[in-house]
Amino acid sequence: MEKKFANIPVKDLNDNVFKQIGDDWMLITAGDQGNFNTMTASWGALGILWHLPVAFCFVRPHRYTFEFMEASDFYTLCFLEDQ
Repeated sequence: MEKKFANIPVKDLNDNVFKQIGDDWMLITAGDQGNFNTMTASWGALGILWHLPVAFCFVRPHRYTFEFMEASDFYTLCFLEDQ
């Protein structure tokens, strides 16, 4: 079964990204279906740049995930709900 990404308009997001990134952390994943890596992170941002929505994070070159990000056109930032 093929899985697809869901497109969520950024203006539909109502979460506190300062809490999510800084306190709750996020997951950064890069790669493809057969070869990928995920890491936790508590640095990055969501915002508007030149009238466009942007998301960014910083990954040090010595982190294993870095090579996956460099080889990929896309990466994901995941925020999990409190349980």
